[in-house]
Order: sequence, then C-alpha cells, then structure tokens
Amino acid sequence: MNQIKKTLNTVIFDIGNVLIKFTSLDFIREKYGDDMGLRIANALYGEGRWPELDRGVMRISEILQTFYDADPEIPREYIDWSFYNISKAVQRCDYAIPWLKDVKKLGYKVLFLSNYSKHVMAAKPEALDFLPVMDGGIFL
Repeated sequence: MNQIKKTLNTVIFDIGNVLIKFTSLDFIREKYGDDMGLRIANALYGEGRWPELDRGVMRISEILQTFYDADPEIPREYIDWSFYNISKAVQRCDYAIPWLKDVKKLGYKVLFLSNYSKHVMAAKPEALDFLPVMDGGIFL
C-alpha cells in the first residue's frame, strides 16, 4: 500500500455526471411528457448520435438531421428546442470545487479527461467554473 501511495500523484476526473449534472432526459420529459420525452431523448442520444456531436467533426445541421432521421414522426421543433435549450439540463455539482480543493490539499494533481461537447460547453460555460481549480486536462 505504501508503494502505491508513493507512485500515485494525480487524480483524473471526468466532467459529465461527475463534476456536472447532465439531466437531459428529465429536462426533456418536463417539457414534452414521458412518452414524447423518451422518444426525443432516444433520437438525440440513441445509437451513438450524441457522441458524434461530442467529436466535433460534423456541422450542427448534419447532427440535427441525424436526430430528425432517427424518428421522423417527432416534430422537428421539439428536437430543435431540446437541442438548443440544453443548458437547462446542465448544472455544476455543488461539491465539485470543494472536492477538487480537498484532493489537491492531499498533495495530488487534479486533471480532467472528458468528451464534454463544445455545444454543451458553449450553452452554459459557467458550469465549468471549477476548471481554474484544476491543474489541466483534455477535452476529447
């Protein structure tokens, strides 16, 4: 155990649902009800569509088209509203900054490694106010 303590000097955090709550299904269901909310969430997040947004290699119009195509019976304005109001589903966890500071007080570097999308980042940048506390990291 002492050997492990001597060699570990860094703690790496994910961001989504670790330092930030991302409650998109709840937020969509609140607006459109359980059944439609689930269909919209599936159109956005099912079958790897949202990770394509996270990768940042497709234009927004192309991403939206994949969402529309996933369930053509959903009115496009429902998907558009869900996509463009995503900031309502993002909230920094109150414990994030104190937790990071506590880990640093123990002598560890704190880094992040996350696929947190640029779209969500731009929608609510204040949710990332813990980044200056960290020693660095990578957005994939």
